[in-house]
Amino acid sequence: MDDRWLEVTLPVPADRLERVCDILTANGMAGLVVEEEGDFLRFLEQNRQYWDYVDEGLAQRMKGASRVKFYVPDSEQGQRQLRQYLAGLEEYEPQTVSLREEDWATSWQKYYQPIPVGRRVYIVPDWMRGQAVPEGRTPLYLNPGLTFGTGAHPTTQLCLELLEQVLRPGDRVLDLGCGSGILAIAALALGACGVQVGTCLLVSQECPIHDNYKQAILKAKDSDTTVTGRSVNAPVRILKNQMSREYLKLERAGAERMELEKFTLGSLRRAVFDGDVKTGSLMCGQTAGLLHEIRPLRTILEELCSGCRDTVRRLAEEV
Repeated sequence: MDDRWLEVTLPVPADRLERVCDILTANGMAGLVVEEEGDFLRFLEQNRQYWDYVDEGLAQRMKGASRVKFYVPDSEQGQRQLRQYLAGLEEYEPQTVSLREEDWATSWQKYYQPIPVGRRVYIVPDWMRGQAVPEGRTPLYLNPGLTFGTGAHPTTQLCLELLEQVLRPGDRVLDLGCGSGILAIAALALGACGVQVGTCLLVSQECPIHDNYKQAILKAKDSDTTVTGRSVNAPVRILKNQMSREYLKLERAGAERMELEKFTLGSLRRAVFDGDVKTGSLMCGQTAGLLHEIRPLRTILEELCSGCRDTVRRLAEEV
């Protein structure tokens, strides 16, 4: 029998959201999702220098929103937990939807279709291997994640189109922050020799950074990073923490480069040598969300090389 979960939604007036969240947290529910249109719009306004566009579907979903969501098992135990969490909130009427765990893991795949990019590239999910590829297109077979690495994001597609224009057979490509590897795979398919270097090496056994730094990366999701320094043309992606939040506040307030550099002075050393995960600069990419264990460097590199050889072999089979 599949594991099932209840998605519980509490419609709450915006001015009472904080109080409701405090009660839920005090009752033992720590994993809350708060959706409120005003906060959403303020967030977009305060960070507009970081956005290329806002997805229309997301904007529509947040229109008029004022709610709190959380999840409990769809079972007798879950019902007991639900009653415990809602103690003191009897004035609100919870809305529940039953979900299978596999719904979260795989249901999105039916919406993922092959994507033609530029003149030659054709991105295909691995579970659709064997379907016909349009003439003149080079297929890229990927097993993408739910949140990134699918090739659907406009910036990824722009990079792919640029690769088509500038790449020449035999060129070497350095792919930093490679995620699902889509750009490196595309470069290989278009005739390059790809090199991947990134966050995965930070969590190798041999990497001399503090263990706290490594553990912070392993605990992170792909959404737990942010980019600092864009206002002064010195962007750096780091894990979200106290330091990053204060840095972004300074940026939004119009701080000059010297003020920002003074604020971050010593922050990388604190992270690397002292293991300070609060005020240290924990540099890493979104691929942190794909890393779950500390492994020997040899194992990591062998896996990268093996994956590269397998990709080259499969590409050759398509020619």
